Amino acid sequence: MTTKTHLRSILVAVGALGIALTASACGGGGADDGGLTPNEQAQQIIEAAQQMAIDEDLDAVIDSLAPEYVLMRPDGTALNRDEWIAELKKEDEEYKLAGYQITDVEAQRDLEAGVIVASYTMALDVVIDGEEIDGKPRPFLSTLIWQDGAWKWASEAYGDPLE
Repeated sequence: MTTKTHLRSILVAVGALGIALTASACGGGGADDGGLTPNEQAQQIIEAAQQMAIDEDLDAVIDSLAPEYVLMRPDGTALNRDEWIAELKKEDEEYKLAGYQITDVEAQRDLEAGVIVASYTMALDVVIDGEEIDGKPRPFLSTLIWQDGAWKWASEAYGDPLE
């Protein structure tokens, strides 16, 4: 059985997982800025990902992962795309993302290369087996790449909670 700590770790990453933005949200058929600054665009993508997790739309989460996707945890362990999908599909305990707060978004973007790299702080509120667990803010670093007309998550790393 998975521990609550492990489930919280899963939820933190699920909450940070990606979004396949539509062309209208990105402003066209190719990777462009949609009139947004790099920080605004990254925050928009991250917030859309939170909504997918709140909506428990596992198919959308899976579709938002690039084939190259890798997740790095604070303990140094890594999961590739297939391993991460297997973790997401485990249902040892009932859990749900109840809310989130994103701050300190700093992003760099190269539209010609189709890449966004963003660092940010995020706190997630989760409910595990009916018990609300207020998450402490954690640092995140995400890489998104433009593939098949959408932003896909290529890598995700998060750290231990901030004090």
